[in-house]
Amino acid sequence: MKLTAKLTTGWDCENLTGLTATELHEAALSEGNYVEYLSSQLSQKQVSEIFQLEQLFRKNTQGFQPIKKFVGALSSCENIDSLYCYIDAFAYSFLKGAKNFDCLLPFEIEHNNEFIKTYQQWSKIIEKLENFERFGENIPQKLAKQYLALRKIISRLSVQEELRTLATLLVNGPSSLEQVSKDLDLNYTLGQRTVGIFENISVVEKVDSQDLTIYRISTAALPVVIFGLRETIGLDLLSNLDIYDN
Repeated sequence: MKLTAKLTTGWDCENLTGLTATELHEAALSEGNYVEYLSSQLSQKQVSEIFQLEQLFRKNTQGFQPIKKFVGALSSCENIDSLYCYIDAFAYSFLKGAKNFDCLLPFEIEHNNEFIKTYQQWSKIIEKLENFERFGENIPQKLAKQYLALRKIISRLSVQEELRTLATLLVNGPSSLEQVSKDLDLNYTLGQRTVGIFENISVVEKVDSQDLTIYRISTAALPVVIFGLRETIGLDLLSNLDIYDN
């Protein structure tokens, strides 16, 4: 089967109407024959799209078995010609760089017009921040306020855990405090303090989900965070996508 990645941004999953990777994965595990079950479900329901692939992935010491198992099984299904898999752009970029994930799930520009538009918008904002830092060029007041508030935090020498927390929220997406603390092997209260610092400057926002408090990077702050992490720890997830090489 031909798999194609469709990159998403912002973690907005409220209007999903199709099958998610999590529900298919969990059902396949309970059935015993993982590949056979997936193949039959895709065929019976005439599935052409699968959503939220990133929910099978977390960057931590336990590895990436769920998403590797799922995508590997999809690629071996022969009863459907093609399938679009929706996955968060930052999770995809990390997996591409660390696990050659694009070999199983290739990214093609012609199927990602919406993401390309967002990518271009982010690139313009990042270019403004570059020119602000390098040449002292003025930037819009709202952008300057948020960026300077973030820079004040991440430019400190003692900011290691804060940077790791921000990078985790970018790559892993919406997370509970327990998940962040576990991913980074932090004391729970330290995780709470580091997330709270970014929440105070509206870089991170709190979302209530099924009686669980979840934290995520706000959509408006994403280009500022991308730039800040690139300049401090060299995490350059946008460039890793090689948009203009496709």
